[in-house]
Amino acid sequence: MNISFDVSPLTNNNKNRGIGKYTQNLLKELKKAENITITEFSQGYSIPPCDLVHYPYFDPFFLTLPIIKKYPTIVTIHDLIPLIFPKKFPKGLKGEIKWLIQKTSLKSVKAVITDSQASKKDIVKYTGFNPEHIYVVYLAPMLTDISINPEEINDLKNKYHLPNKFLLYIGDINYNKNVPNLYEAINILNSSMSLVLIGNSFLNISLSEKKQLDQLAKNLNIESRLLKLGGLTDKEIKAIYQLATAYIQPSLYEGFGLPVIEALSLGCPVVCSRGGSLPEVAGEAVIYIDPHRPQNISEGIERVLRLDDISRQEFLVKGKAQASKFSWTNTVNRTIDVYNRLAH
Repeated sequence: MNISFDVSPLTNNNKNRGIGKYTQNLLKELKKAENITITEFSQGYSIPPCDLVHYPYFDPFFLTLPIIKKYPTIVTIHDLIPLIFPKKFPKGLKGEIKWLIQKTSLKSVKAVITDSQASKKDIVKYTGFNPEHIYVVYLAPMLTDISINPEEINDLKNKYHLPNKFLLYIGDINYNKNVPNLYEAINILNSSMSLVLIGNSFLNISLSEKKQLDQLAKNLNIESRLLKLGGLTDKEIKAIYQLATAYIQPSLYEGFGLPVIEALSLGCPVVCSRGGSLPEVAGEAVIYIDPHRPQNISEGIERVLRLDDISRQEFLVKGKAQASKFSWTNTVNRTIDVYNRLAH
């Protein structure tokens, strides 16, 4: 079977985000598969002759799908979060027009792949796409195969001046990520614990959200407890997960929540919300909090900080067992199953 695969996310502004990582990992695994030939193309260029075309991402407010499709087409829709919080993700007139075009383009797609049951429900709700042709294919940890030794971990700790104990958040600063309430929770916390924030958005001085977060940190007087990092390698990120005392995901909504499963797979306890897909991903292996209540986020963090050695070890075993349910072997096999359904 010959698949033409859109590799645009490997070069555009999605490169270092979850969409780029998904594209990179799926492509790598598909190329190992028997009876599958992958031909790469980018948006704006002609699509090579094939049995199927796979677009690995979909944006409601940008034209990521062609109206006219020469070959049977599959698209991965990771989430529709901008449509869930329309006031926080204003699309404007141009965005409205593009959304209408994208919805029209979607009607002639043969199948949709998405990351969770939560996202599947959203796709049906906002696009009217036939649920029988929407396939849930879970993502999986991407860092477990990267080798790193204790000496390298210690060197990295010194390089970035990481404290002996710290909380960790990895991701963007979009509204659904709920970072302001995380800041409020850090302020309430009965501890001087530092928070390490990994994401290029935390260093992008042109973003209004970053300016607002910086002002909030100043108002709360927690600036000295925040360490913001960006441009890290996967190996460095893996090391920081392993050094962290706990990982915090206070999101109002997620389409999957990849850092949660990464943290669990690497032995880092997780405190997270039940927003969107997170209960599907985290199961019973995390401490859940109410993302709307900073006091409750703080209490959840306190719970994990108070774990004794035995309780913490039980927590980590449970986390690794949950993470083991998700693998790139499963992800690629489920994706190929969808290809086979459409090719026959």
